[in-house]
Order: sequence, then C-alpha cells, then structure tokens
Amino acid sequence: MNELFTMTRFSFIFLLLCLAISAQAQNKLTAAQWQQDIDTLQQRLPLLHPNFFTNFTRSDFKEDLENIKAHLSGKSDTQIALELQSVVAYGGDGQTRLDLTELLMQEKVIPFALSGWSDGLYVSATAKRFEQISGTKILTINKLSAEDALKKMGRFVAQENSHTNQRDALSWFRFPVALQMAGISKTDTLTLVVEKKDGKTATVQIYPLDPTKPANRAGMQPVMFQPLQPDLRWQPATGFFTQQWLPADSVVYIQYNHCLSQEMAMTTGDAEAAAKLPAFQTFADSIFAFLAQKPYAKVLVDLRFNPGGTPWDGVKLAQRFGKLPQENRPAQMFVATNAFTQGAAVEVAACFATIAGATLIGEPSGTKPNHFDIVRQFRLPHSQVVVQYSSQYRPVQKGISQVLIPKVLIPVNFEQYRKGLDPVLDFVRNR
Repeated sequence: MNELFTMTRFSFIFLLLCLAISAQAQNKLTAAQWQQDIDTLQQRLPLLHPNFFTNFTRSDFKEDLENIKAHLSGKSDTQIALELQSVVAYGGDGQTRLDLTELLMQEKVIPFALSGWSDGLYVSATAKRFEQISGTKILTINKLSAEDALKKMGRFVAQENSHTNQRDALSWFRFPVALQMAGISKTDTLTLVVEKKDGKTATVQIYPLDPTKPANRAGMQPVMFQPLQPDLRWQPATGFFTQQWLPADSVVYIQYNHCLSQEMAMTTGDAEAAAKLPAFQTFADSIFAFLAQKPYAKVLVDLRFNPGGTPWDGVKLAQRFGKLPQENRPAQMFVATNAFTQGAAVEVAACFATIAGATLIGEPSGTKPNHFDIVRQFRLPHSQVVVQYSSQYRPVQKGISQVLIPKVLIPVNFEQYRKGLDPVLDFVRNR
C-alpha cells in the first residue's frame, strides 16, 4: 500500500464512486506488447522482492503468466491486467500489487461502496439514484451470500490473513469487469437483497450511471452514510498524529494515523517531503509534558486508521514510555488495532505491548506482524501499469504469525457505528 494513501474503514476510492465512462474500454495494446509486459513482470518482480515465493513456486508463477500470455485474444487491457493482479496476489504480500487505477478509470463503475463490520457487509456510500440502500446490510449479491461473493472477489487480494479479504476485497465490487472475472455477474448490473434498519428486506438492482445522459446527472450525486453524533473515532482524521485530553474520563487519546514524519523523511534525504510533514519529536515531547501534569491519566494510542509507513517514530515512542520509572508511567496504557492497522503500524503496536506494557485492544490486524515493507515501484514498458513491490522484510515476532490479535477483543458492529459509538474508546473510558 502506498505510504501516503490513507485507509479508512470504508474500503473505496470515493473519486471513482459515480464514474462511468465508456460502454466498453478499448484496447490500446497489441498482444505482442502485452507479452513483453508480462515477460518484464516475470523477470523483474522476483529479482526486486526480498522473497516473493513464500506461497507458491517460481515455476508456478511462470506457468500462470504463460497461461495468460497464451489466452490474450478477445480480452481487454483491463481484463489482462486484472489477471496479472490475481497472479501477483498469490504472493500473499499486501504491499505488492499492480496499481490499476488508470485502467479502471476507463471502465464502468457501479456507484456503491461496501464496508465490513463484525455483523456483516453494509452499504456505506452510493449515488442519489440508489440512496434507498444507504446504510443497509447486504444479504445476497446476485443470489450469492455476501460471504461467498466476498470470497470470490478475494482472487484479486493478497491474503495475508483471514481478516485481509474483508478489508481489501470490498473495493472491487464497484467494477463490472472484476465482478465478471470473479464469476459473480455476467452483466454490469447487480441484484442485491438488503436488510433495512427496521429488519425488512428489499431487492434492489444497482448499475453504472452514464454521466453523458442528462437524466442521470441529478441521480449521480454521492450519498455517504454518516453516524449520529459521532464519537472521536468517527470524526475525520485531521492529522498524521494528534492528541486530545478527555477530562471527564481522564484519558489521553492519541490518534496515530500515519507512520510518517519530518524526521523519517530527513533520514532518507527527502528534504522536499520533510518540509510538508509534521515533526514527530515535537509531538512526542508534548505528550510527556502533558502526562507529567496528569500522573493519573490513562493513555489510548489509536492505530486503527494507520496504514503503515516507517516504524521508527512509533518504536522510539514505545521505548520512551518503557524507560519511564514505574511511578511516572500512565495509570493504564492501551493500544487499539483493527484490520486497517497495517505494516509498520502493526510493528508499533507490538512494540507498545512488549516494551511499554500496553494492553492491545480492538480487532485483529489485517497484515502479518512479520511483514514486507519499504515500497518501491517500476512500470511495465508498454501498458505503463505501475507494479508496487516490497523491498524489505521486517521480522517483528519470533516464529511465523499471521495476525496480531489484541489481548482484549472488542468487535465493532454497524449499529454501533450508526449511533456514533466507539466501544473500544468506551472500554478505556470505563476502566
């Protein structure tokens, strides 16, 4: 995942929500050009990735790519690229993937977005034409259960653990070309059976809207589901790292949304990026200065928005807490994670638990504690598709662990979100 890309609970690119361009994307590449691109992928990715063949063999990788090369006829550029993504996903590294944004922007888009909760899949955004399904629970998609449809769409997702698919597969449901390849739909229309807030069910068909038709323009206005009186967790993330004092609960709430900072940019010699990023050291100093005045405070470090980056700031912060004399430590310390806690953020969470004695709470991580990171990229020569790949392996825990599981599991369901409640923050408030 690109380090500067902010993941939220809603796994979608809202810019594409109501986009629908051509009835059928036109091929720009010849078969010979795609064959050369596929050869480039086969040769370069294994050389650049620290260990691409953890889940399958080099011969399997070659065989899969040769099969794609042998069946290029009649397929669009997007279809071919999606098949390549399916193969790359077998590597099981969520950071290593094809960036298909440019190709997908030429395709029809079904104007809805799903979000996953402990009690199922819900429609978190759609267009005005289909606003009756906003906030409804998905029961079936084209007669498939939501769970079965999600599994089918998982072919495009690197399955790092059992929680990755519910996070990353959701965005693919907007694209008919992906739905057809996954065997979910033969057309650009989905038939949904949804459950409304009152428990009643309804059957709704949803399909791309053509923006060139005047009759569709009013119906294409985005509609996003919003919680009532949202708690801190559901308010927009306003910075890379922020802290708030909750005096009624004696809680210092630290929202750590990116493992990026001015200091991290400077270590790589990127002065231009450093000038645009906040200083983490100043932020960390402010935390300890405040806690010195509030020795009775509880601390919650919230990593549920954090897609990763470089872990050193967070690791040093955990070490700084760990070095405090016992009498100067916070009364209680918690770190919150969920499926969107990824890469370096998982490492930071693990360090807080082992070094600072923090209690991990919330939901399991969507990536492995021992993970690949430091994302680099190259382009395929003819399609110009960007191939993102990890360049380093980060062993965080001994042995092989697929997921970081909190000591206190606190699942979050959609009804809690609907009401604007955050059971994770409430758990800390009530301790």
